[in-house]
Amino acid sequence: MGSVCISVRPAGEKHEGGGKKKSNDDLTIVIKGFPEHADEASLSAFFSSCGEVARVNLPRNKQDGKLKAAGFIEFKTQDGFNNALKYDNFLYMGCPLRIKAAADKGKGGGKGKDKEDEVTIVVP
Repeated sequence: MGSVCISVRPAGEKHEGGGKKKSNDDLTIVIKGFPEHADEASLSAFFSSCGEVARVNLPRNKQDGKLKAAGFIEFKTQDGFNNALKYDNFLYMGCPLRIKAAADKGKGGGKGKDKEDEVTIVVP
């Protein structure tokens, strides 16, 4: 029998990922190192030279509205995705970008592993 992970959150707190449009991880890059003043429109325009961009997601901190450390760019084609991966360490607004494939789950912060054994308890 495997281990079980229990997550507890207040009832008023929304579950991550609930109701959000699903992305295609096979065509999505994770981007880090962009400046704080970057926005979805400027990143979409920058990466449009790689191929047609389906969507840009720049998560923000709920408390202060500042950009989180990582963003996500989904492409409409495999060629666009492959071209974008070549932009790793490319300068964007003076900042070196760090880019990897979103589907590359083996190298990350550890969130999401063993999700099949996770139980969420909601406390009122």
